Amino acid sequence: MLSKRDIEQIRGFRSPDHPVVSVYLNTDGKSGSKKEVETRLKEMTRLARVQIESDLRRDYRREALAEIQRVENHIIKNYKEFNVRGLALFSCSAAGFWHEVELPRPPRNRFLVGEAPHVRPLHFQEIEYHRFCTALVDKSDARIYIIHKGTILEYKRIADEVPAHVRRGGWSGYDEKRTARKRDHKISEHFHHVADTLFQLYKRDQFEWLILGCKNEYEAEFQEWLHSYLKERLVAELDLPVDTPEHEVLERSARVEKGLVYKDHCRQVERLHHTVASGGLAVSGLEETLRYLNAQGLETLVVSRDFQAAGSVCSHCGYLGILDRVCPLCNVSMVEITDVVTAAIDRSLEHNCGVLQVYEGVGLENSGQIGAFTRFRL
Repeated sequence: MLSKRDIEQIRGFRSPDHPVVSVYLNTDGKSGSKKEVETRLKEMTRLARVQIESDLRRDYRREALAEIQRVENHIIKNYKEFNVRGLALFSCSAAGFWHEVELPRPPRNRFLVGEAPHVRPLHFQEIEYHRFCTALVDKSDARIYIIHKGTILEYKRIADEVPAHVRRGGWSGYDEKRTARKRDHKISEHFHHVADTLFQLYKRDQFEWLILGCKNEYEAEFQEWLHSYLKERLVAELDLPVDTPEHEVLERSARVEKGLVYKDHCRQVERLHHTVASGGLAVSGLEETLRYLNAQGLETLVVSRDFQAAGSVCSHCGYLGILDRVCPLCNVSMVEITDVVTAAIDRSLEHNCGVLQVYEGVGLENSGQIGAFTRFRL
């Protein structure tokens, strides 16, 4: 599973004299068969070879072409073993550098050659996921989970002694009343214990959201014990008993996460539409978005997750276009690429722009699946 340590280890590698190949491949079966993936891979390697052919260093060019072939052969030969939704692969044979990283989410397909690994998409995968806590609480027990990147980890299980409910007993029910008071006090202590544990976990892990599974009869009392920081992060209350299986806790929590992200995407797209309509600092559509990107005028790129479009790139200055055959900036021939949208995302990250990849159905299709908030007007 992808971690920050993976990213930092790969990021630190440099090889100015030998080619480094970086590959991102969508291996999710929902996105196509093995044959379709191989077809996309061959097209990516073809374009990589075209770009390498323009390199004037003969030895470097020969080494790069061999590295491309080696990586392509490895992926095709071992494709069946990639039982993951996405794969990132980095290779530099001359330096004995080889890393394969399983990705929790299908990436945009990329095949790049340079002097260092292309790690921005790795970081992008890392920040796209939200870290949240799901706490299942009843009157005497609690289970606390941390959920991140589609995995669940039980942080702590709490079991406090709470007296059993006693029906009428003793003189005029005195024992019952005394036990009830003691029981209520112990339940409050238990809730305090759980709430304090959650706050300590929050201070350590800084999770973004809190999901609570608690019976209605205890919900209000327990929430009174929560620190204000946790109350601000409480996003859902689910009917989940403490003994709910982990896989169900993960599934229900993931549904909450997706719903929250979907609502946020709807808000962001609505804001984009409003800003464009009012003549503010925003544009929509691929052509206008690329125009501002080429002028380094983007603040935040907004694009549908699976949107792709053919285009072209200038091998000299990096200008991105749709139908351009000659670069309007340096008057050299443009190289056709199968997906100018992915190139635009990478360029935006290079320019330190924000990038928001939104779900389908949030309204961005009304703007050609892509748009951006801009820094200025052209």
